[in-house]
Amino acid sequence: MDDQWNLPETIELGGEEYDIRTDFRAILDILKAMSDPELSDQEKSRVMLEILYLNPEEIPMEFLEEAIEKGKKLLEQANK
Repeated sequence: MDDQWNLPETIELGGEEYDIRTDFRAILDILKAMSDPELSDQEKSRVMLEILYLNPEEIPMEFLEEAIEKGKKLLEQANK
């Protein structure tokens, strides 16, 4: 079976693997927040981090920007 529907279960940040949620409901919640005109870009990024990463508090500050960028790329992949 073609695995175009499968998303990774982790994202690598600074050489460490971080578990992520790939359930379609979580992805839909993130996409809904990302399109909410009442949220600032910073709030949208925070929502994405909180929903996507299982333990966002474990991500070191120096990798937060990378976590956001890789999360957005994953959402683009999921949204195709």
